[in-house]
Amino acid sequence: GNDCFLNAALQYMRRAGDLREALKLRKTVDSKDEKEQAKECVLLMLAELLTGEGSVGVKEFRAALPKAIKGLEERFLTTQQDAYEILTKIFDD
Repeated sequence: GNDCFLNAALQYMRRAGDLREALKLRKTVDSKDEKEQAKECVLLMLAELLTGEGSVGVKEFRAALPKAIKGLEERFLTTQQDAYEILTKIFDD
């Protein structure tokens, strides 16, 4: 699939120092709800990607997104999109 739009969104978020710091300092949430667990996983992966701490890659992050973000279809992650669209989906849900 095309990762350019996702890479652009990640680069944009990486420049947002407050976002990086907030993700780094946030407390993890322990939930039995499958959807909440998926969101927690994505937030942890995002923190690793933005801070450079950890070993998660863009492909793993991309694969985890549909499980955590309501309405994010598999097609959305395999066709051409732009960074604005993925950022809107990430922050709206």
